[in-house]
Amino acid sequence: MVIGVADYQHIDDLDYTDDDAQDMYNTLINNCGFQPSDINLLIDSAATKSSIQNAITNWLASREGPGDLVVIFFSGHSGSGPDVPPLDEADGHDEYLSPYDALTDSWANDIADDELDAWLSTLDSTKVVVIIDSCFSGGMIKGAKGSAKAGSGKVAVGDGFAKDIDRAGRVVMTACDDDQESFEFDALQNGIFTYYLVEGLQAAAADVNGNGSVSVEEAYSYLRDRVDNYVLTHVPYPDNNDGEGQDAQLYDGVPGEVDLSRPSAGPTPTPTVTPPGPHQVTLISIADSTILQGYPDFNAGGTSDMWAGYDDYLDPDGEIVRGLVRFDLSGLPPGAQINSATLRLYLIASWDYPNCSRTITTHRIGSDWAEMTVTWNNKPSCLEAYGSNSVQEGAWGWYDFDVTALVQAWANGSQPNYGIMIRGPEHSGPDSSWRGFSTREGPHPPQLVINYIGSAASAVLTSTATPTTPSKSILSTVGTARRDHRPWWGDSRRLEMLTH
Repeated sequence: MVIGVADYQHIDDLDYTDDDAQDMYNTLINNCGFQPSDINLLIDSAATKSSIQNAITNWLASREGPGDLVVIFFSGHSGSGPDVPPLDEADGHDEYLSPYDALTDSWANDIADDELDAWLSTLDSTKVVVIIDSCFSGGMIKGAKGSAKAGSGKVAVGDGFAKDIDRAGRVVMTACDDDQESFEFDALQNGIFTYYLVEGLQAAAADVNGNGSVSVEEAYSYLRDRVDNYVLTHVPYPDNNDGEGQDAQLYDGVPGEVDLSRPSAGPTPTPTVTPPGPHQVTLISIADSTILQGYPDFNAGGTSDMWAGYDDYLDPDGEIVRGLVRFDLSGLPPGAQINSATLRLYLIASWDYPNCSRTITTHRIGSDWAEMTVTWNNKPSCLEAYGSNSVQEGAWGWYDFDVTALVQAWANGSQPNYGIMIRGPEHSGPDSSWRGFSTREGPHPPQLVINYIGSAASAVLTSTATPTTPSKSILSTVGTARRDHRPWWGDSRRLEMLTH
């Protein structure tokens, strides 16, 4: 039996659980020796609770016997709800699989662990393989196969679904541990667990004992670390199960190994290609500068810092000040899939009240500019905002800004790469302030850290541009005279520069 539900009648849809089922169905036919007449495929609206029960207790029970291999595969939502008789849950929750007709405000149409156990008990086979690609934590995050019901409880470790259906004569493989989420990915068009399960069943490399077959146990060994590593490298913390990744589980109640597939037998399966990577590269800026409204013809392309905010320290005022930075992405391989991109800036100067924090925001630059000629008068256009961060006065160090969507647009060609504009609060008066970040001429050049899938990048990505030397700060270049007659200054405002 193969069950996959992506398009739910009442609760939130998933993306690739129906694809999981179809891929598993094809693998059972092409690699595992099953005939189409041997398999009951229930996808989406066909996979109601009553149809699943009937398929196990009638259709399947009437066809199998003690010596038969029975495989039941499910991919879809799951969750935890109230423990119903028999009251056998240490955490007070029964675990449930969600069929097509699962409800938003009731567990009546879900399949409780005790119900599934009772249905399986109608089978005579002593080799029943149950494979479940869903999560058992009862929570749901973007991209995870959790429960779409409000108020789902947290499952205690060791008290999940598999424990309740684990019996002699059954092998139960689950996509994750009892308190974890199971993920699906656009790049794979599958749940990560099913992706590597199918790959393992088709791969001769998974046949560790060399008997020409891939057992359920060997498939588990093949997929376990691959699933975990993929989640850890593609899902940010803490969404990656608080740094635990995704730990597939195996509960084995059958003596010996249960051979399931013959990778070299039957029609040649469609090869599954593991996406190259993942890779991480760190780019160093190839151009950076500051534009100052109060110095409309001044070029700061060779200075060691770039400012963002509003300046009334310089004499005359710098007024609105904005940083510009650009990176060269030409070394990324064609078709690279950008999973994340982070702009990193190092704070080396600030003008503000002690310990005050200000929000610094990144923006897409919409027209071309040159590092050694850009000024306020010929400044490029400033377009939509991307990531921001709160930067404290005098708190030297790296600050990270999420620019994933912008770098994705650059990589896929939907937007030209003119760089990033750095802006802070741009109001004058008693609350004016600015933050100064190191340029490529300074001690800590701007960085763009990109995580992507694709072939390895060329070395140009991590090469450093040759800065203008010797470099000076904007203060030293423009010349400054602090004007202490401003009534709102008093002794409370201060200029600080990193000296180490």
